[in-house]
Amino acid sequence: MKKLQKRLLGVGGIALVAAITTVACNIPDVGAMTASAEVDVNVTVISNNPEAKIESPLDGAKLTNNNLRIQVSYSGADSIVYTLTKGSKTVTLPEQPLSDDTSEYGGHYGTHDFIYNLKEFDPDTAGYGEYVLNVKVERAGQAPFEDSVKFSYYPATVDSGTIPVDENNNPIVSLDVKTTVVKVEAIVENADGTEAFRTEVDTDGKTKIDLALPFSDNNMPSGKYTVKFVTYSYNWYGALVPDQDEATTNLKTQVTYNKKSEPTPVIPNPVIDVTVEEGVEKIEIIVYDKDGNEIFRYDVPVSSVVDNHIELPFDKYGLAEGEYIIAIIPYARNEAGELVPLISEEEAKRNAIRITYGSPEVPDTGNFFANLNLSSKDFLLTGLIVFAAVTVGGIFILRRKETRH
Repeated sequence: MKKLQKRLLGVGGIALVAAITTVACNIPDVGAMTASAEVDVNVTVISNNPEAKIESPLDGAKLTNNNLRIQVSYSGADSIVYTLTKGSKTVTLPEQPLSDDTSEYGGHYGTHDFIYNLKEFDPDTAGYGEYVLNVKVERAGQAPFEDSVKFSYYPATVDSGTIPVDENNNPIVSLDVKTTVVKVEAIVENADGTEAFRTEVDTDGKTKIDLALPFSDNNMPSGKYTVKFVTYSYNWYGALVPDQDEATTNLKTQVTYNKKSEPTPVIPNPVIDVTVEEGVEKIEIIVYDKDGNEIFRYDVPVSSVVDNHIELPFDKYGLAEGEYIIAIIPYARNEAGELVPLISEEEAKRNAIRITYGSPEVPDTGNFFANLNLSSKDFLLTGLIVFAAVTVGGIFILRRKETRH
């Protein structure tokens, strides 16, 4: 009997453990519940003291719409007063009704959302200017609470971010404009306040425009400039008139212009035309400055002369624009096979020619060609023809002397 009781107890114990395990496995995990389900809890905190927060407009807002939207949340209020200030003028805005909701601490809580037309504030200026909106919440027995924001209202606002430039480094200014604005004029002023130039652009019904300021077209130097903007709209009579006076407009920005550097013009090397007689193997070219001081000399093998043209390597020696003297000495071989000059350096210099480097104008050709009005190339060709005649004469004399012997 005892053995039977022990067996029953053992079986019962195992069954109890199995039941507990089954229940435990079916209990939802708290972490899994949190991960798989989202719970939204909205709590409205009602203050014991009068409070208010201006949601719109934001502090520092730049508006282009005259219909000012005012949004305020408040609590603990028995009364709320809204005032708007521009310069020395302050206007109390129309009273807004309080909600019927009250807290256990006393006072009403809720929100206000209404529109005020800024043109009504100052019809003479269409309401344009800098404003301060103030809200004052009061409740009996409590200190009043005030909140305020500053904002501006103009027919356009200038983007205060980084100013991009176009391919000519002209600054591109972005503006937000009213839907009624038809044209925007930009007046660019120098550092001393004098006008540099002005330009304009039609809005074509857009409220966002990018205006490229043509500094490059006006050949302006690099520097900092002030840019004023004047917007234009149609009045009641259909005439296009400025929204603000040019002298008092608040639409201004500073721009920096970096003039695009012009590429240094490349001056082509001078080219001379030569006619080479048979037997001449080398030409020595000597370049002097205008005063006859040698700058450089170099040899040109006749075999390298193409189409009778020889380019003078002025760029290699970094020569500046100006006047130069060119002398040429031809070389040929004598009976001994030696390469010798056909004329002396002094004779070559006496028959030298003058050129003006870097200018297509008529060069200073000296006394002999002074009145011929020849171009640089014509003069070189003419000089070389004369020079060739002298050279041929020299070769002819050498040949005659050789014949006599």
